[in-house]
Amino acid sequence: MSNELKICCAGMCSKPTKTRDKYCSMHRARLSRHGRLDKETYIETIFKKSKLMPNGCIEWQGYKNKLGYGRRRFNGEKQLVHRMVYMLIHGGNPIPFGLLVCHTCDNPSCINPAHLFLGTQADNRQDCINKNRQRAASGEKHWASKLTEVQARRIKSSPLLSDILAKTYGVTVETVYNIKKGRTWKHL
Repeated sequence: MSNELKICCAGMCSKPTKTRDKYCSMHRARLSRHGRLDKETYIETIFKKSKLMPNGCIEWQGYKNKLGYGRRRFNGEKQLVHRMVYMLIHGGNPIPFGLLVCHTCDNPSCINPAHLFLGTQADNRQDCINKNRQRAASGEKHWASKLTEVQARRIKSSPLLSDILAKTYGVTVETVYNIKKGRTWKHL
């Protein structure tokens, strides 16, 4: 039996091996854990934590922010996963300043590269309008609304003067005027 030091035969590794093994402990562990000697690419680790859905979306299964976008640490910083995927799939170049990575599927946790496109805020907004999915913040759903739909209908159809209606409903005369003229509560 020789005391000769054996070197790992994995690529450019120069670490010593254990007796009767051709790989160092790191490469042996990697081979048994992942079935291969090289490291997983970053994109592979991302897709490993994702799930293919029947609609074609590939949904991130890791941490998501309150808006539903996947988040993960990348190069020491927390990043949105769909942005990382877009960047890595398109050559690793950073996304130009002022551009968004938008979803054609409108699913914030989707990371399918075929569902992602670069666009400005205006492009994203236009896409939202084209798909008729803008959040209807009108009527009583509007954050500043002080009236219910029933009250607004009563104001619109009332023959009373605006100042009387304003006092009755606790709003300004201008609010009553805008309802009567159809400038606000347009859907009534």
